[in-house]
Amino acid sequence: MSALPDVPPYRCYSSEVAAERINGALPPGSTRLATKSLLDAAARSGAWHTRLGRSIAWTDEQLGELIKSWQVNGEAGAEAKASPATKTTTSDPAAAMPYGNIRKLKSRPGSRYANAHA
Repeated sequence: MSALPDVPPYRCYSSEVAAERINGALPPGSTRLATKSLLDAAARSGAWHTRLGRSIAWTDEQLGELIKSWQVNGEAGAEAKASPATKTTTSDPAAAMPYGNIRKLKSRPGSRYANAHA
């Protein structure tokens, strides 16, 4: 019996199996390079992957490209992290309001529940 014509010649692996394949190729005793959540995050951030319905799948070629991109971006296995935003605080209330002089709200007793407690 021959193979079906619509079956691709490559295998697609789930993120969990793909992480096991990547980590299995590492020398014994080394730290894990990939996890399921790291591969899922890479796919959501735009890495080349395959979608099978809603699930994320990886081919060997796609995993190779992903590892190469990790090596180019710096530390292998770590995604490029954005520098933390600096939080600026000021004690000047006028500087905290960039839109000019804003009128403060005054609370007024409403008439909706005026007779409810009487």
